[in-house]
Amino acid sequence: GWCWPATSYNVELSPLNRAATRREMRSERELLLELQRNIDGAAVIARTVRAARGLRQQYNRQQQSAGNHGWRTPQILAWEPWLKTLWDAAILAGTESRIVLNEVQEAELWLQVLQQDEAGEQTMSIAGLATQAQKAWHAMHQYRIEHRDVRKDSSIDAQTFSRWVAELEKVNRRSSLLSSSQVESALASLARAGNLPLPDAIFLLGFDRTTPSQELLIDALRERGCAIELTELELPVGEPAVDPVIAYARTLDEEIVGAAQWIRARLLENPSQRIGVVVPSLAETRDRIDAAFRPVLAPSSMDVHASNARLPYEFSLGTPMHRMHAIRTAVTLLQWLETALPPEEISWLSTHGGFSSGPSDARAMLDKRFRERDFQLGGPVSFFSFREWLANSAGKDDSSPLRRTLERVAVAAKRQDLKKNRSYADWREAIEELLSAAEWGLLTATDSAEYQLLRRWNALLNELSSLSAVTGPVS
Repeated sequence: GWCWPATSYNVELSPLNRAATRREMRSERELLLELQRNIDGAAVIARTVRAARGLRQQYNRQQQSAGNHGWRTPQILAWEPWLKTLWDAAILAGTESRIVLNEVQEAELWLQVLQQDEAGEQTMSIAGLATQAQKAWHAMHQYRIEHRDVRKDSSIDAQTFSRWVAELEKVNRRSSLLSSSQVESALASLARAGNLPLPDAIFLLGFDRTTPSQELLIDALRERGCAIELTELELPVGEPAVDPVIAYARTLDEEIVGAAQWIRARLLENPSQRIGVVVPSLAETRDRIDAAFRPVLAPSSMDVHASNARLPYEFSLGTPMHRMHAIRTAVTLLQWLETALPPEEISWLSTHGGFSSGPSDARAMLDKRFRERDFQLGGPVSFFSFREWLANSAGKDDSSPLRRTLERVAVAAKRQDLKKNRSYADWREAIEELLSAAEWGLLTATDSAEYQLLRRWNALLNELSSLSAVTGPVS
């Protein structure tokens, strides 16, 4: 395995409590009013996307409470999206022409660099090594470690990494590309040259620490006359002090239910308060928390006939896309066109996939026949063998909706010729045609949750298409 850095490097960290970065305490309302008064000349840059979204929502509520029916949207962004707006402005102004790589493009370039290097042949997991190299590259730029300092290190690891960096920089220069970790220093240079449109004031919200790369950009903006204030939001005045309580629970589930009941009691006392629940391993316990919170905090959502109502709580960690019902349907169907699937996966797809019409009891009867009669010996089943089995069941009413769907998919697959190599952008078009032929349910989104999931799916396909800029056709 490889480990970086092999040697410690002296990095000068900028303290946050110096005079130039003095923290100011403001109430949320005061900060939003300041934005409203200076909507063209002020911006709030939050530490996280979540914090920025919450502040925008609060601004909208404040405008509604004031009786306004329409208002201009202030500039409230997280750090990374803000950098993108600055770079896009530089592109439009003609002061910059390089393309900033997204994460998947950069990962692909690192993989290509390692595949062409002798060190890549000595590892069992070249993809894992490329990921570690990419992380080391980002850390270099975050803490402003110069490549020449890495070259001075005589250790084998550092020399190997330096060779990879040199190759990656050569590729980027040749194609006018820029790593996302280099954007802050590039923007700092543009700002010092006066080639960057800037607001009069920037409020940095929630930044308990900044990296040297961020400080470089902040200092450059100050030099150009942009007032930058590190801001912290004051707690609401008059909040009663709460004595700490330690509660004992015999099991994790009992503790979660106890927390839900405690939250409910607190909200009944003061419905306007906001309560945070800190969980050590949210990814592992999210489903159990949701199952316990729903009947206590949102009992109406337990009705199977109820529409997707907005819950009074939300998780800071989203559900992985592959676990969402519609996404699992799409990915499983696409995988089935390439490789045979276990019978249980096909059973799930035919009964719960939701990409074909027909009553649920008919789909259940079809699945029963599939499992009990023709594929009793088990083993993977290919798309085309299952399609042939359905064709032999032509007289059965319960198979006709699914059979028609698979016929449309088969026609689309033949037209696309899935065995040939093509660019990632062309694969994106093939995927969209196959899912359209399957009448994939998410293509006709009917509520906000489905629409947001469709947007995220399209964003994922955009990332897939973007790989065409850094690599050739693939199978």
